Amino acid sequence: MVGIARIARWANRAIRRIWGGATMSTLDFIIALLAKLLLGAKMSVILLLISAIIGNLLAVPMALARVFRNPLLWIPSYVFIC
Repeated sequence: MVGIARIARWANRAIRRIWGGATMSTLDFIIALLAKLLLGAKMSVILLLISAIIGNLLAVPMALARVFRNPLLWIPSYVFIC
């Protein structure tokens, strides 16, 4: 497991390479990227909600088709699920 101090040193080296020798603390680095981090978190939540909705829209008809006695309904859902 990588320690926090090692990550902080790596971040400082990366910042110096990018910004021409200017040094920042880890907290300054996080604050500078906070807007991008929040946008990433927002996008993650949106993708989670979309995938949950799509998953439920597919799961409910599959479960209902498996319950029916008609082989044209339960066999394809059984093959898809298993």
